[in-house]
Amino acid sequence: MTEASDSPNPTPTPQRTVVTFLLVTIFRLLLLGVSSSIAFLVGIIIAFFYPDPYPQMPLIERVFEQPFNPLNAQWWQFRSSATLPSVSAEQRQQALEDLNQLQEDLTTLEERLTELELQLNQPLVQKPIQTRLSLLEQQLSSPSGYASRKSFMVTLPSDLLFEGDRTTLNSKQSDLLNSIIAELRNFPDSTIQINAYTDNLGDAQENLELSLQQAESVYEYLYIGLGDGYHFLRVGYGETQFLAPNDSESTRQRNRRVEIIIE
Repeated sequence: MTEASDSPNPTPTPQRTVVTFLLVTIFRLLLLGVSSSIAFLVGIIIAFFYPDPYPQMPLIERVFEQPFNPLNAQWWQFRSSATLPSVSAEQRQQALEDLNQLQEDLTTLEERLTELELQLNQPLVQKPIQTRLSLLEQQLSSPSGYASRKSFMVTLPSDLLFEGDRTTLNSKQSDLLNSIIAELRNFPDSTIQINAYTDNLGDAQENLELSLQQAESVYEYLYIGLGDGYHFLRVGYGETQFLAPNDSESTRQRNRRVEIIIE
């Protein structure tokens, strides 16, 4: 007769316990990595087929995009958060038409302002339109503003006054010159100064001689109409003392002029 004796369970060694722990940990890390990869891929697929209609910049990117972020090489530059509103093709076309109309109105206003400045013997200056308007308003509103100004002055465009050779008076403008003669008769025994100017095209010496010939032609016509009793001064300035920059045909046309002045 034998007796069965109960033997105790074997105790795991510390080395085996450590190995088991490492294996379990590695398995969990692999499982976590696989799960994260699957979730990442699923997120990309969902974002591709169903994008957010109101996307926002990722938090980490917003942090690096802060204006004063020292990690940003251009952090000192101003960043505007304003975005341009989207416009349709019709709105863009209408805006372009309005802009063109405004430019045409501005050109017309500047030309009319220049005419007023010439009529009032106001020097032409390269200043904003509002400043030039203010100067004209001050001149017109001040009664004493004309006390020191010339008694009579008229400026005539040379292109209108002369024929193609630019020295012979245009016979079609005799009425204009006769009306000036009628005005000059109101200033008997006066000194009438005739100044002629050209643009900067051509030789400077030839322009000087041309302007003097133009002044002589106007003098001869006025002398015949007025007779004796007046003193005449004829001056040809050539291309000097221009009213506007000689950078276009319109500005050069303004510079080609004849002035008739009574002090």
